[in-house]
Amino acid sequence: AEDFVGAQKTLQQVIARSPRDLLAHVRLGYVQLVRGDDVASIRSSEKALVLAQAARDHRERAYAHLNLARAYGRSGKIDLALSHLAQAKSAADISLDEVQVDPALAALRQDPRYLEIVE
Repeated sequence: AEDFVGAQKTLQQVIARSPRDLLAHVRLGYVQLVRGDDVASIRSSEKALVLAQAARDHRERAYAHLNLARAYGRSGKIDLALSHLAQAKSAADISLDEVQVDPALAALRQDPRYLEIVE
């Protein structure tokens, strides 16, 4: 089993020492998402998105958008989720497998716009 509580604490310590650490913010958003804290994931991923845009890091920007798509989708905010999913897809070639298998994103996958984005 993975230690997401420990990972979250470690990432928070890294961010406390290096507030502009892009990778730490992206990873923290993911860990918070996995732990079910969508609100915290959105906050961390939004910060990562700002840092990624400033750094012109397309891959990490894509992952920040993916975290946001999943968090908003799980929160029932389908329009926002689809917008971030489209931006993730256009930012970099990353896997969307987790979106496709996450049971909490069934409503997102049922939206006709979802297929337009992922195909």
